[in-house]
Amino acid sequence: PLPDPPHLGLVRKPAEHGVSFGLDYSSDFFTNAHGGKNTDGAFQYRGVVDGYLELDTKELGLWSGGTFFIDFLSLHGIDITKRYVGDIQALNNADGPNTTHVYEAWYEQSLFDRLFRLKLGRMDVNTDFAAGVYRGEFLNAAAGYSPNIPLITYPDAALGVEVFFEPVDWFYVGAGVYDALATATRTGFDTAFHSPNESFTIVESGLRPKLTLFGQKDMPGQYSVGGFYHSGKWPIYFNDLGGRLPARFETGNAGVYVAFDQLVYREPNAGKDGQQGLGLFFQFTWTPPDRNEISQHYGAGFQYTGLIPARDDDICGLSLQHVTLSGRIQSLEKRYSETDIEAFYKIQLNDWLSIKPDVQYVVDPNGNLPNALVAGVRFQLSL
Repeated sequence: PLPDPPHLGLVRKPAEHGVSFGLDYSSDFFTNAHGGKNTDGAFQYRGVVDGYLELDTKELGLWSGGTFFIDFLSLHGIDITKRYVGDIQALNNADGPNTTHVYEAWYEQSLFDRLFRLKLGRMDVNTDFAAGVYRGEFLNAAAGYSPNIPLITYPDAALGVEVFFEPVDWFYVGAGVYDALATATRTGFDTAFHSPNESFTIVESGLRPKLTLFGQKDMPGQYSVGGFYHSGKWPIYFNDLGGRLPARFETGNAGVYVAFDQLVYREPNAGKDGQQGLGLFFQFTWTPPDRNEISQHYGAGFQYTGLIPARDDDICGLSLQHVTLSGRIQSLEKRYSETDIEAFYKIQLNDWLSIKPDVQYVVDPNGNLPNALVAGVRFQLSL
């Protein structure tokens, strides 16, 4: 089977007697060694406390197929992107406002042996949509989801409803509708049911084949395609003659994306989950250039589990994330594109502690800043 994509590194444990709970603490230390906005004292610390409780109704002796989930977050620290690097793609996926809040709170019901799944409540859209299998360990946020998709995702979550149909193991289709004005510090009941009634809708379909590659059988993959629509008003990029012309707006913003993940090499004696080996990924998203700063996003790379002998749980990876800015942005602001190259090695010391050194080279941060070299490390404690 394919592994579940990491959710900002949150380790969800198997339920015992219908109850699963956990508490994670991650601490990130980054420094901007060269380029970007500023290198003077360019040292950043970001800490995240993430705790959850999950209840399985069947295991609790109630009804079958139900799951209750609640998650809280507490963020503290400094954003390295805003202060020091200025990149568009957010090189640290843990950055966000310093808040403590209920992150997710939802209920999911599966029917007919998981043929259908219905999920409603306060959700992170990226948990179920536009999520990759071999991208979640990278620290750059663009690896997790394309930055030109207006997803409601970490550290925000939105009230919404999702429906999934999975008639066979190798095919699925899902859709979700959410409050588009959701923020981390508001419950959603004051935005989802009041004017303006802006919504975010996403639809995704995918294949999960098991291929024979290079003589190895049952190599799992996931190939997905999706589309989205945001019903709000969006500013149109045009030459306003330095603010002398009034702003222009259009209603609605839409786009399409594709994502491919495939295990291409499995090591002998790969363990219970069979994931020890090399997985590749590719992602692409397009959005209209007249109302989006980023018109196209491309991402590609690999992730290898257990590369070093006797280090079967360690994970390393290399990725390239590239965004092309809107032609109107290029013409008006002389900003063109940004490319991020990232390499990491996650050292799994034991079941509850990991260390992940990470290096990123950002070409043209924000489309017009000097190339930046950023180094960091993430410590993660899972209780």
